[in-house]
Amino acid sequence: MRLTTTITIALSLSLVACDQAPQDPLTLETRTDRIVNGQEEAGFDGVGAMTLQRRNQYFGSFCSGVLIDDNWVLTAAHCITGAQEMATMSGFNLAANHIHFMIGPDARPRIGGRPRSGTFYQANGVWVHPNYVEGDANEQRNRNNDIALVRLENSVDATVYPIYRQPIDNLVGTNLRYVGFGVSNGNGEGEGGGVKRSTTLPVQSVSWVQYSTRHVNSGVCYGDSGGPGLYQQGGRYNVVGINSTVSGQQPACLTQSNQVRVDAYTTWIDG
Repeated sequence: MRLTTTITIALSLSLVACDQAPQDPLTLETRTDRIVNGQEEAGFDGVGAMTLQRRNQYFGSFCSGVLIDDNWVLTAAHCITGAQEMATMSGFNLAANHIHFMIGPDARPRIGGRPRSGTFYQANGVWVHPNYVEGDANEQRNRNNDIALVRLENSVDATVYPIYRQPIDNLVGTNLRYVGFGVSNGNGEGEGGGVKRSTTLPVQSVSWVQYSTRHVNSGVCYGDSGGPGLYQQGGRYNVVGINSTVSGQQPACLTQSNQVRVDAYTTWIDG
């Protein structure tokens, strides 16, 4: 189950942090995936909300993301085109400085602007995987490469989660921690979104660039896209996957989800 929109936006490979229409058109691509039946989360400070802002306007969160270096955020490719869709609906073209990574537990707008709690870090560069193709979630090729990097203008004073660089085939059956800002009710897609929640779910199966997660009375959902699947090793959490899609029958978001294998993209990330 996935919200899908294909759009063309004017973004350079490294978006310039300025409030104007960027140059060098690039065709990018979307999907949008709060954790259903999860718990509200005050920890995991390096997992933040991807928010959209322009001048004094705050549009709220559109996805989740995870800090993998002091000023680099890993998220889903379709989140960037989700942000473009929000921008287009609001009457402007997306530039990197419209994207802000929020550290805090609640990204919901308040009357008069953005939340009082939370620290916002402005982006000054966005990279979407060059082989990402927007399309039907049922087409396997379009489930691949749903990964993006966002560079922040300033370093973040929060926990950095390293990439899990070992093959993950031996993690089938292992519980991973999922943290995100998605909706709390998959049947009412906007209900509860913008609050940080977490849950623990087991890896169900592994393919060459993705893995699937079994939902057991809880699951990631819309708005958790771009958020991490975290594996605790040696007392430290490592990023194993990035939320991409949810699938299965009703009730929504309580069957399974699909994550991008981060270990399959380390060469691109390191580059």
